[in-house]
Parts: sequence; structure tokens; C-alpha cells
Amino acid sequence: VLALAQLAMTYGDQAAVNGILADGAASVLLCATSQEATHAWTAFKNGLVRRGLRPGQSRYEMPRRPTVLVAAEASPTGRATTLRTADAQLSQPGALVLVTDDLAGLNGAMARLPVTRLAPLCADALVWALRQTHSATGKLSEDALRAALPADAALARMGTALVGLALRERGPLRVARKLAELVAPVAPDTDGPTLEDLPGLGEAGPRLAQIVTDVAAYRVGQLGWGEVERGLLFAGPPGTGKTLLAAALARSLGASFFPTTLGDMQKRDSGGSKVTQEMSALFDSARAATAGGGLAVVFLDEIDSFASRDRPHDHNTSYFTSVTNTLLTQVTEALDCEGIFVVSATNFPDHLDPALIRAGRLGARIDVRPPTVRQIPGVLRYHLGDDLAGTDLAPAARAAAGLTQAQLAERVTAARRRARAEGRAMSLDDLLV
Repeated sequence: VLALAQLAMTYGDQAAVNGILADGAASVLLCATSQEATHAWTAFKNGLVRRGLRPGQSRYEMPRRPTVLVAAEASPTGRATTLRTADAQLSQPGALVLVTDDLAGLNGAMARLPVTRLAPLCADALVWALRQTHSATGKLSEDALRAALPADAALARMGTALVGLALRERGPLRVARKLAELVAPVAPDTDGPTLEDLPGLGEAGPRLAQIVTDVAAYRVGQLGWGEVERGLLFAGPPGTGKTLLAAALARSLGASFFPTTLGDMQKRDSGGSKVTQEMSALFDSARAATAGGGLAVVFLDEIDSFASRDRPHDHNTSYFTSVTNTLLTQVTEALDCEGIFVVSATNFPDHLDPALIRAGRLGARIDVRPPTVRQIPGVLRYHLGDDLAGTDLAPAARAAAGLTQAQLAERVTAARRRARAEGRAMSLDDLLV
């Protein structure tokens, strides 16, 4: 219903709808995201019809049914197949409407078709939709509803998944308040270390510091957003601090942080459709956080859980393919949105779908390794705080050679525990055990 309201606002009146659905007419409807295109396509097929007779048409003559196709990453048949069908349909007498989220694939005659952009979500569309879906009589307190709704600029940045969450509420005012809650900015997390606080980062340190520097230049207009490295893959063995590093990057950037795993998305329901809804809502939240110039870091931990589509087929193939396809679409669309970083982490980089780690998605790989013997004293000092102040930690570093960040943190914790158990102050020897 909401997509139908947006279509009505896009075309304005019945005369315009009749024009695009007239025999021989062909046009393109451009949407902001793949998911929005799919919703608009469904609403177009089920809700928009041509009224009245075309010139010379008998009232007893059946009108030709228009062809409405969707060419998007999330479309049922895939973009390439749909574009071939649309191109063939141009030679047919009926109307053709192609709904898409990307004009790049249109060639030849398709590239010359008139393009109309789908009207963004706004208060007028929501008020109309809520009359149909959340009021038994079609009546509602419009002034109170409009006062509770977010501004149109904020609504326009909301994805369909977040709007869908709000529409689950009972009553128009509850929907409006939920929308306002969902678009409220997520405050950046300041409770924890920044990149500058973390020692022993190895090659990751300079790479991430450059990103922070580039973002500072972007904010003052000295660098375009496209020049900022923003699709990252942290690869390394367990315990090397990949999750800590992602959170520290978000703090250094002053960005809202949105961490998740496939397991988090599967908690509520084992069905693939539920997982894709959770994923869409996560990325929609990140987009909402960029309103007003904010930044967002989406962190996909254990990204190897999203199975590569070239794995051997079994009874789970359809499920995992659907989930991975949705992830590819969401990552692509997020990285096209100014202000969003997508950071991922894996212990098994060789298990990832090649399309996920190509350039333009998560192609910037940063290897996160255990600290060297020269770096270990700094890591130990970070975890020790004021304990053993002034003590030369080189012997402890040599004894801890090869340990990961997590293992070094545990070594300090165990040293403190040992000293407490014996009722004495911690000594260097406690770190050598």
C-alpha cells in the first residue's frame, strides 16, 4: 500500500497513468534501492490500471495488458534476464514499464526511454497509506499524526525494511512514533579505545589511520567521498583483535557502529526470508544514521558464515544462495551511500564468495596478525594499565612470542588473578608463567 502511495505521488493523476500504460508506450521507473524497486514493481502490477478507452477502442474490446518488469539485484529473474525480456518487449504493441534501481545496464533503445524517479517516502504518502491499513473507518487524527512523524528528509532516507518494522505497530500514532524512534540518530560509542589507543596493530595501523585522515579531509571538502576506502575485509587468525579493531575504527571516525553476524540474524527465525529482513533493517539503520552528515560503520563479523555460491550443492543451497545474494546487494547499495563504511572480518578468507571481495565491495583486505616481539610490550602495557609501572616488559614479551592480542590480554588477567590468590602485588614473574 505504501509503495502504491509513492507511485500515485510519482505520476500525479490518472491521465499520467493512462499515458504510461497506453498501447505502444514504454518508460523506465527509477528507484533508489533494489528492494524499493521490487516493492514498486509489485504495487505497479497490482494497483495501477489504465482507465477509460483509447482512441478507436470499442467498449467490448479487451485492453492489452501492460508489461511491467523489474530489473534489480533482488528481482526474481535477475537483472540481465529481465533486460533481455524488456528489450524484446519493445517490439510488441502493449505498454512496457521497466522498474529498476540502476540505469547503467540499459543499452540501445532501452537507454533512450523516458525515465521517471519514484517519489521518496514522505508524510503525505504515509498518511494516505495509514488510512488504508491502520484505520477501520478511514479516519484518523491527521494533525497529531503529522506532528509525530519524522521530517520528510528523514523519511526519504529510510529503507523499506525499517518502514516495515514500524508498520507492525497497532494504530497510526504508534506507527509514527516508531518511525521517529527508528530515524533517531544512533549516538557514536565513545566507551572504549580508539585506533590511537591500541598498540601492536601492525600493517592495519597505517591503513586505518589513513582512512581517518581521508574522512577528515572529506568533511572539509578537500576530498570526494569516492576517494575514501570504505569496503574493508579484516583477515587473520582467531584472537588477533579484528572485532576490537572495527569498533576502534568507528570511534576514531565518530561513527555509529552496527555490528552483526549471520548467527545474530538467525536468532529469531531459521527462515531465509526472516534473515534477509533482519539484514535489510540493519543496513537501513545505517543509512538513517548518515542523515545530517553522520557516519556509520556496519561490521559483518564471521563473514565466512555467508556461504560462497560456488560451494557444492545440497539441500541448503537455495537458502544460502538467497541470503548471500541479499548480502551482495545490501553491501553494494550501502557503499554507494555517502557516509557508510562496511567492514567485515574472517578467520577463513579463502572461503568467501569471490563476488563479495571484489573491488567495489569488500575488496580492501587488511591482514590482522599477532603482534611481533617488539610490539608485545606495548600490548602488555595497554592491558596492565598502571600495574608494573616502570618495569621492563621485554622478558615477558619474549616469553609471549607468537601469542595473539586475546591471549596477551588473558595472560595479564591470569597474572592479576595469581597475585590476588597469593595476597601480594603482581610481579613480572607472574607474566612469565
